[in-house]
Amino acid sequence: MKALIGILILSAWLVSDQCATGAEKSDATSVREWFVKRLKGETPPFPQQRTLGAGDIATTQAGLWADYKAAAIELGWDKEISETTAVPSLPTMEQIRTMPPEKRPKMPLFKASIMPCGGETMPYLLISRGERPAKGWPLFFQTHGGGGTDKKLSGPHGWEVNSQDWKAQIGVCLFSLPDGMYFVPRMANDNKGRWWMKHNHIAFDKIIRRSILFRDVDPDRIYMMGISEGAYGTEAMTPFWGDRFAGGCAMAGGAGGGERFYNLRNTAFRSDNGEGDTMFKRIELAHQVHEYLDQLKKADPEGYDHSLVVQTGRGHGIDYRPGPAWIATKVRNTRPSKVCWFNFALDGERRTDFSWLSLAEAPVRDTLITAELHRQDNHIVISALINPPDVKDETPVYNQSTPPPVANRIPYTGNILTIHLDDQLLDLEKPVTAILNGKEVFSGRVERNTSAMAGDIARHGDPGRVFPARLEIKF
Repeated sequence: MKALIGILILSAWLVSDQCATGAEKSDATSVREWFVKRLKGETPPFPQQRTLGAGDIATTQAGLWADYKAAAIELGWDKEISETTAVPSLPTMEQIRTMPPEKRPKMPLFKASIMPCGGETMPYLLISRGERPAKGWPLFFQTHGGGGTDKKLSGPHGWEVNSQDWKAQIGVCLFSLPDGMYFVPRMANDNKGRWWMKHNHIAFDKIIRRSILFRDVDPDRIYMMGISEGAYGTEAMTPFWGDRFAGGCAMAGGAGGGERFYNLRNTAFRSDNGEGDTMFKRIELAHQVHEYLDQLKKADPEGYDHSLVVQTGRGHGIDYRPGPAWIATKVRNTRPSKVCWFNFALDGERRTDFSWLSLAEAPVRDTLITAELHRQDNHIVISALINPPDVKDETPVYNQSTPPPVANRIPYTGNILTIHLDDQLLDLEKPVTAILNGKEVFSGRVERNTSAMAGDIARHGDPGRVFPARLEIKF
């Protein structure tokens, strides 16, 4: 009889275990399918809404990230960017010139890949140089000079100026810059010729998300860099994506500044210019940008890590080595206590998220949002202002004086701000208080849940921007 009871108990346990395993597999499948739909642009409800404790976060994020990666593979994302061309750490070009020909390093054959982006096609190279660091590759965007032309061309890549400048970047990456992974794009359309245009956003986003997933890139060490026209793009894109880049380095640029540099509170930025680079007022405008950053740092000493280096005896041609070496030491801070967000448009595109803030919809005019956490009393203090209808929005214009900050903004209304939280930012075991434009708008507990984490993963594809709690505030 005891033997029979034992057999029955064992049988029941096996059936129960098999059912649980089947349920877990079913849950995993449903989450993966949810990610597939989200990555295709659909908005299905999350299938496993579950409240989480502080001790559940790491395990939950790991599981959700695995489902996200499986969904990306199912959609073919792993095939959408090229394999890297690997080269060893190399001596400088000066050292190579002194070597006998038989001792000089042999270079692999570099073959460009093509990326579709917003109706354009972008040739590019993905190069890894040296040894992979323990936390993953630093990824450097190295954008070339040249720009746009009004000439009638044989095709979108028909302007030889851009082609030559692009090829020159390969040598810069191999012999002048730090070890790491390099994304070296060629201008997608020579008649447009601006790195801040919308089709570039599509290409850059694709490279960032897929290289984090499939090329072992460290998401906290991604850098925007460029020379001449590429520096102009860096001066626009680094503030626009200040929460995605660890830093930006503009070499031989100087396109003029504006309030967009307010976004660099938590992002390092450096400019290298020749003292004689006076064409298009480049050196003058570079000084104006960093004078504005000096003012911001004086008012907020914990932010705005920036540097302007003027190279004596140089004009537009400068030494490209010092700036990238400086910027490569910077690591992104994904949990700053203060976020400064000037929401401006690039090629008609406005963002709806920045660091641990997001908006339900993009503003119709330039807005200035500042949010600061006070962990000692579990408070969030927010200022949200928008340009009046009669004030002109900022644009990434070239070679003009830096405009003064707008002084007569009005309170921003008619949108929903979401604050993405975790226990590093505030103590979620205690009530949270939010103050907007001087008025208390929320006081209470904020719940951790799986849906918030999954939504952040689907939206950003960035392990540093996954938060288990959300607090929504209506303006």
